[in-house]
Amino acid sequence: MLQYSQNNHIERNPLSHAKGAICMEHNFHLLTEKEEMWAKMLMQVLSDNGIPCISQPVFGAGLVVRSGMQERLKVFVPSEKLQHASELLQELFSGET
Repeated sequence: MLQYSQNNHIERNPLSHAKGAICMEHNFHLLTEKEEMWAKMLMQVLSDNGIPCISQPVFGAGLVVRSGMQERLKVFVPSEKLQHASELLQELFSGET
């Protein structure tokens, strides 16, 4: 199970075996997955619009360092804010293919 932490990342609960699960008491849902730089920009926009968000690294630091690839983050928002967050996401990244 994943839990909210102070640095806006979700961390795996060592007592849980549910890989990729989001802590149910927070009711967060996946909004998108982006390269770290773009994910952090999106998270700032979400925060500026009163939408709490959390992120989870996709690859992990070890793989990123060894392979030289850029880290990607999954960005999660509360279910009641998902529609508004989706609209902001569309506005920010509407030019992407």
